[in-house]
Amino acid sequence: MRRVILTDKRWRRLLALLMAVCWAAPVTLGAHADVDARVAALDRQIAANLRNGELYLKRAELHRLHQDWDVALADYQRAEQLTPDLEVDFYRGRMWLDAGRLDLAKSALDHFLRIKPNHANALRVRARVLARRGDRLAAAADLSKALARLHKPTPDLYLERAQLLVSAGSAHIDGALRGIDQAIARFGPLVTLIQFAVDVETNRGHHMAALARIHTLPDVVKQLPTWMARRGDILLVAGHRKEAKVAYTAALTAIKRLPTQRRRTRAVVTLENRLRLLVTQAAY
Repeated sequence: MRRVILTDKRWRRLLALLMAVCWAAPVTLGAHADVDARVAALDRQIAANLRNGELYLKRAELHRLHQDWDVALADYQRAEQLTPDLEVDFYRGRMWLDAGRLDLAKSALDHFLRIKPNHANALRVRARVLARRGDRLAAAADLSKALARLHKPTPDLYLERAQLLVSAGSAHIDGALRGIDQAIARFGPLVTLIQFAVDVETNRGHHMAALARIHTLPDVVKQLPTWMARRGDILLVAGHRKEAKVAYTAALTAIKRLPTQRRRTRAVVTLENRLRLLVTQAAY
């Protein structure tokens, strides 16, 4: 089996792509129609109450979702004029991020955070601005501040921070994994968190550490053929052929126990064929 090592540069390219996919916000035709209807309703409300800044802010947010940047900006400005305490700079910064205007987004968020430095959502948004500008360590620092201030943070935020740290270079991998361990301590052994840690340990050649991570998965997950196969892959790369063969054989047995309909799916058939080949290879 060929071992693939992800260099720092490859990690950066891969994670930049993943973050771009995660942070993209495509608007469907159905969503456009819904936004149009809500804008029309707000138009009527504003016509009846021209001095209500909150209505302008709500309409600006709808224009942002619709990607009508100029119209949204005009409504943000009007909302700010009417009601200065509406945190418009935060919303404006988020709009500029959506529009890809990163310098303007950072400027608006920097200004807002100078006034409200503990605003967790603003820190999260600025982190994404910084990440897209290539300043991953500063982005991770903003996420750390946000995590410290959120009463109910999500596992995704911990994962996002860890991805940023790994993409910043090998010197920051240990810090990324400490953050993953913090998340696991808080949320339990979530597969997404452990899978990330397994990938990181495997790609830097720490095979025993990767295997130890797999061992922490819930039993029902460890018994899945895919994870048995993953364990075999790591053992094989680490040079433990006999143990790898045992893991591959166990994965094949687990596949045989699957319901017939599931076993016939393309993914399972492909995995089964791969495992049969690997059992043969591991024997030599």
